[in-house]
Amino acid sequence: MIKRSAQLKWLAGFIALLWIIEGVNQLTGGGLRLYGLIPRHTELMYGVVTAPFLHGNVEHLLATLCRWHCWVF
Repeated sequence: MIKRSAQLKWLAGFIALLWIIEGVNQLTGGGLRLYGLIPRHTELMYGVVTAPFLHGNVEHLLATLCRWHCWVF
C-alpha cells in the first residue's frame, strides 16, 4: 500500500500539471483545444487520451478540482 504522503505528492503533481496545461492553453489563446475531442473527426481520435487534461476555461478547471477534493478527502 502506498503511503498517504506519497499519494498526496502524486495528486499535487497532477494538479500542477493541469494548471500548467491550462496556463499554456490560455497563453496560446485556446490553441490546445485542437487536442480535445472534435465531433465527426475520426482522424483526431488522439483526443480520447488528451481531452481529460484540457478544460474549457479556468472556472471549468476549478470545478473539476473541487470535485476531486471531495473524492480524495
